[in-house]
Amino acid sequence: MNKNNLKNGYWIFGNKGNVWSNNAHIFQAGTSLTLCGVPMLSTNWAKLEDVQEIGCKKCLELYNEKMKTLLEIINTDNEPNILKDI
Repeated sequence: MNKNNLKNGYWIFGNKGNVWSNNAHIFQAGTSLTLCGVPMLSTNWAKLEDVQEIGCKKCLELYNEKMKTLLEIINTDNEPNILKDI
């Protein structure tokens, strides 16, 4: 997934090793862990190196599940979704 496809409040994170191995993570603003539970204790090399692609399969899985759940909550009334950019 390209980092530009992340919804507001979600960002890409990766230390040097993550950048070199194409394994950048996703984190939610206001937290100190990535979605898959990796502590963000280093410089965000994914941001510094302008990494575009998120490679952590667990982060992608958890992010997609969060977005699916959020859409289900929004659409409980079976009306068109007016909150397209969450």
